[in-house]
Amino acid sequence: MGVLLLVSLQVKDYSAWKARYEANRPAREAAGMVERYVGRDYKKGNVAHLGLAAPSMEVADHFLASPQLLDAMASAGVADVPEIRFVIVD
Repeated sequence: MGVLLLVSLQVKDYSAWKARYEANRPAREAAGMVERYVGRDYKKGNVAHLGLAAPSMEVADHFLASPQLLDAMASAGVADVPEIRFVIVD
């Protein structure tokens, strides 16, 4: 059973964040995460929204607990704790 992570996060500068996010694609893929969508909020341009798919909750948990992810988020300009919702895909 797969999991979809619906993520919203405040960033300092969306364009700078997006470039760093794209550069981190190999690390996400190596962790088993698959991007479903990425974009910015219609009214709040420095709020990013993304959807990531994982084959299991265990893979998602391992990815989210990764020190590399925390470092990547900090260097990309994530300004606050992300809001993450988990959807079990039947």
